[in-house]
This record gives sequence, structure tokens and C-alpha cells, in this order.
Amino acid sequence: MFIVRFLFEIDLSNREKIALRRSNLAAVCCIVALTILGLLASMSFLEAHATTTTIVGDENLCIYSDRACTQVFTSIHWGIVSPGDSVSQTIYIKNTGSYRQRLSLLVTNWNPAAANSGIELSWDAENARVDVGQVVAATLTLKVSSDASGFSGFTVDVVIIGESHGHV
Repeated sequence: MFIVRFLFEIDLSNREKIALRRSNLAAVCCIVALTILGLLASMSFLEAHATTTTIVGDENLCIYSDRACTQVFTSIHWGIVSPGDSVSQTIYIKNTGSYRQRLSLLVTNWNPAAANSGIELSWDAENARVDVGQVVAATLTLKVSSDASGFSGFTVDVVIIGESHGHV
């Protein structure tokens, strides 16, 4: 609670002094309240961007969080991201199929849809070739536009697709 007191060196009656103090106090309270609301509005945008990305591989690819491929990886919790931020997550992709695979990324099901225009999700493994049994590291990068607005969090699905390229 804020308590603001004004003292004036003007010769006013007690009733006028009380009225003046009250009107000034009301004006200051309004200014303080608007300032606090403005700060809270900007903070709520920043703090509400706890985000999750569901990630799956197609039938010939398994996704892991470690190079040894012992921890299956199904989602990325990006944490709190702010406009202008960029965060990355490394994943490991193992070809469990019978043929060499060429990798591609499908980003779909943005919720809310407005997040798709303010956020970019990319990776560094587009068109990488993965032999049978081979593991490759890939880094997914989430970039939030500095002018992103209209949502306070989002979810999105990522599918890593392997296109077969004959026998190895």
C-alpha cells in the first residue's frame, strides 16, 4: 500500500486543505496504479511464455536427449521466453530403419495459431543423411520475434521425417 502525503504552505481553511490533499492523493494513486498495471502487463507477457513442443520421429527414426540413445525424447520445455529471445535444444536422431534416411522437419499444430507468426522454430539438420544405425545430433532453435504479441504461451508439434534412400 502506498501512502502519499502532501503539505502546502498556502493559507487555506482546514476544509479546503483536506479537499486538496484528497484530490492530489487520488491523482497520485491513479498514476501509481496505471504505472503498476503497465509493468504487470509487460511482465505477464514475459512470464507467461512457458512453452512446450511435442517432438516425434517417423517410423524409422527415434529421438533421444543423449548421444548414447538411452533417454527417449518426446517434448521440449523451452521455459520462459521473452520477445527477442532465442533458445536452442540439441536432440539425437537414430535411424532404426533398413534404409538411409534424409531428414526433414515438419512444424505443425500451433496453438494458438497467432504464435506461428511471432515465433520461428528451425533446426540445423534439414536434408541431413543418416545411415542405418547411425546417430546424428541436431539443434532445434526457437526464435521469438521482438514484436510478438497476441498470445501468452503456446504449444506446437514437431515431426522429424525420414525419407528413405535405398539400401545402404
